[in-house]
Amino acid sequence: MATSKSLGIKEHIKQAYFALSEYYQATDNYKKAHESIQFYTLYSDSIINESVNQTVAEMQTKFDTDKKEQEIEKLSQEKVIQELVIQEKNNQILITVLGLILVIIFSVVFYQIYRIKQDRKMSAALIEEQKKGLKAVILATENERQRIAKDLHDGIGQTLSGIKLGLSKFTAELPNDNQPEYSNILNIVDVACIEVRAISHQMMPKALKENGLVSAIEDMLNKSLAISKVEYSFNQIGIDEGRFDEALEIGLFRITQELVNNIIKHSGATKVDVQISKTKKHLVLLVEDNGKGFKFDEKRDGIGLMNMKSRANTFNGEVNYETGLNKGTVATIRVPLHE
Repeated sequence: MATSKSLGIKEHIKQAYFALSEYYQATDNYKKAHESIQFYTLYSDSIINESVNQTVAEMQTKFDTDKKEQEIEKLSQEKVIQELVIQEKNNQILITVLGLILVIIFSVVFYQIYRIKQDRKMSAALIEEQKKGLKAVILATENERQRIAKDLHDGIGQTLSGIKLGLSKFTAELPNDNQPEYSNILNIVDVACIEVRAISHQMMPKALKENGLVSAIEDMLNKSLAISKVEYSFNQIGIDEGRFDEALEIGLFRITQELVNNIIKHSGATKVDVQISKTKKHLVLLVEDNGKGFKFDEKRDGIGLMNMKSRANTFNGEVNYETGLNKGTVATIRVPLHE
């Protein structure tokens, strides 16, 4: 008690009075116990009051501090708001400038795209017109071939046949000395008839007009290669008895004819394989030989190669060559089919 009072520690003084009150109660000294409990209560109230006062002071201090902080924060917020307003205006200006730049860029890009599309349309239109013109030339050429073939067959061919028939009537009336010379003349007329008929059929094959592409190619191969030492094979895959577009059949037949003629004249081949097949979307012609091949140069194509490429382009087709010196040649022609 004395130590606590000398140090002024009210909590310890209070605890000491509480202990004394319990001691006096235990020794039946109720008066002292009552006095001790009163002092205990007094110190307890004092401690509580001091605590309350301290709490109030702390709360007041905190309130004042919070008030000042709020005022500072309010000023800061006003400053921040002003800065945000300025920033927002700057952002609006920046967005407007960027928007104008983007509009200009997109305008330029769209204009370029529009020009490219227009150029492509114009190029496509020119190519289409070129194809139409080329197709018209090819059809006109084929019509002229057909007319000449008909004139040869019906005109000169029949005239030669009439001459041969007329000369045959004098066979029995000629002297024996003139018989060999007369037979030679008949043979010459006969050869002329055969050649006229062959030229007529080559210009416009009867098999192509009557039986279609497969039959015409087979007939052409038989007449062109059967009499030579060149072995050949011909296969067709997926082609029924139906016919294709007349111009397409003529074009593919002429391409095959040109390829075979090139093989006979230039390749020195001993074997030729020809295959024509039909897929869902394409008609594919493949001509392969075991000849000496050639050095392919697109810039120096011969007339025959150019004609084949032009005919294929007319039908949106493509011509590809796999060749090399002494390696033979594989020519592939792929033409799209339409409904």
